[in-house]
Amino acid sequence: MHTQIEGIWLNTSETGQFPFVDFIVFDTKTIQHLTINDDKKELTYKASTRVNSIVNITEVNLKHINEDRIRFYKKGRKHTVLSETEYKDEETIFEEEYVRLFSTNTTISENEIILSKYTYLWNGESGIIAFNTILDAPHIQEANKSMNIEGTKMRLEKIAETIFVSIFHNKQRHLMLPIKTITTEKIVLYGFPKEPYYMVGKRIH
Repeated sequence: MHTQIEGIWLNTSETGQFPFVDFIVFDTKTIQHLTINDDKKELTYKASTRVNSIVNITEVNLKHINEDRIRFYKKGRKHTVLSETEYKDEETIFEEEYVRLFSTNTTISENEIILSKYTYLWNGESGIIAFNTILDAPHIQEANKSMNIEGTKMRLEKIAETIFVSIFHNKQRHLMLPIKTITTEKIVLYGFPKEPYYMVGKRIH
């Protein structure tokens, strides 16, 4: 297989990981969509059941954004509701971006990662990476509790040699961010939908 498209790729589009995280793999003639097999203790990839899960490469218009990021251009129809009785239906080009996955470079164990906390700043947005704890603000937690909703939680997950920060809401996986590097001092995530395509977090605990 050509090195430009070998490996497994993660959908990084802003709407590309909901409701199911989407991966693709190329062979000589087709592109196959994959999802996650949650049936076993060890996570693995499995063939997706989504419509058109296998696409002929010749039917796809793609562009390399960089060596490890590609963008697909797909023809489709956009349905826009204008009012209760009016709508607009028009042809458009949809874009989807994928990033190639790599083995995570780590100097610490997964148990140590889980017990650590990191602070980050990405595109002016700051926050905390902390695992297995509810991350919503207290008033949102109270509202969720009244509706029997668990809320937002980060988990550390691993598929093959790639470790991910996975974000769950009410026990449903909504987003996976692969870890490029993690040490005793920092964590580097990639696979974001827009530049910068990576984020550096500083360990605080």
